[in-house]
Amino acid sequence: DADGTIVSYAWIKISGPSAGVLNNATAATANVTNLVHGLYFYQLMVTDNEGASAKDTVTVTVNTALNQTPSASSGADKMITLPTHSTILNGTGTDADGAIVSYAWVKISGPSAGVLNNATAAIANVTNLVQGLYSYQLTVTDNEGATAKDTVTVTVNTAVNQAPSAGSGADKMITLPTHSTTLNGTGTDADGTIVSYAWVKISGPSAGILNNATAAIANVTNLVQGLYSYQLMVTDNEGATAKDTVTVTVNAAGNQLPKANAGTDITIYLPLSYTLLSGSGTDADGSIVAYKWRVVGGPAQSVLSSPSTAVTNIKNLRQGIYKIEFSVKDNAGAVGYDTLIVNVLNKKNNASLKLNVYPNPVTTLLNVEVVNAETDMQSSIILYDSKGSVLYKKIVPVYESKRIQQVDMSRLVKGNYFLHVKYGTEPPIVKPIIKI
Repeated sequence: DADGTIVSYAWIKISGPSAGVLNNATAATANVTNLVHGLYFYQLMVTDNEGASAKDTVTVTVNTALNQTPSASSGADKMITLPTHSTILNGTGTDADGAIVSYAWVKISGPSAGVLNNATAAIANVTNLVQGLYSYQLTVTDNEGATAKDTVTVTVNTAVNQAPSAGSGADKMITLPTHSTTLNGTGTDADGTIVSYAWVKISGPSAGILNNATAAIANVTNLVQGLYSYQLMVTDNEGATAKDTVTVTVNAAGNQLPKANAGTDITIYLPLSYTLLSGSGTDADGSIVAYKWRVVGGPAQSVLSSPSTAVTNIKNLRQGIYKIEFSVKDNAGAVGYDTLIVNVLNKKNNASLKLNVYPNPVTTLLNVEVVNAETDMQSSIILYDSKGSVLYKKIVPVYESKRIQQVDMSRLVKGNYFLHVKYGTEPPIVKPIIKI
């Protein structure tokens, strides 16, 4: 106001869309919010200290929103090494004012090899790649048709030789006098072949001979007590190597168990109620110091005459099957066991074998008649004394199976003897013989 002062301001909207809020309408500087697309006219009236007023109008044009370009990301560059020949392309797309409606991958450079899969998805993959440098471009499109692009590089390196694998086998443990063992080596190569094997001893006693050291399977001999380590090295066709170690533990010699032999199973026929048991024992690294017989199964009341000797009689037998255990003890206290069966039958019922022994008691010649009623088979005749020693033994061939065999007992002392006659695979028939 040239001759006074402005005392009031007043803003009003005089035209335009109904939207919009006018704030601070009585101040010189006002603001409008919540505008929509359209053309707005706002008028300002000022009044001076004398009541005079003046007006002016401003135009506000609100344009429609512009589509924002989307963003594309093709992911981090990739590097692989053959024989790996595929990789994943991890694409993404974002749009601040809309949505991504499509993805499109294309190869823009690189070797002709390679197959692009799922090219219209955000995440694609490429396979069958060969050595070289590849570039793949991702294009994303938003709901307004705007696009964005990004490129990823895939580097495929030549194959690096893979180291082979060596296996020296499981650790070994042996006990003297065993002094040798086998080293079971193996070698594998995922991308080639094994061309050589080499065994060496890396620790242990100086004794021992390593044989076939350039083969997968070697052996060591002449070992002594101690701990040995053997290393196997394998080499592939590209010169790469691998190693593995096996331990061989050689223990000091331990006592070997003795072996007991209770003799063959026996069959007798009542009324005979006793028989001779003749056992023996051997010990590879010592001697036998004790014997023991024990009835472990069968009818009660049987009696062993001398259970602590190698040869004994068993008496008071009844009809049934007796299981008898025989054990021997060596000079180191180790015990070995064996068993035999004594089958006591009520009466002889053997259609295939007839046995006649006469005279009994005998003074000179004992006649033994073995008759096979069914088929001719080999038989055997054995005469034992009361201590279990073999005094006479004869194998009767098939062609003699129906003839009388004679046993000369003229030079034997008076006493009790046992005749075992065995036919084919049947248990032996035991006959007590009295020499007078």
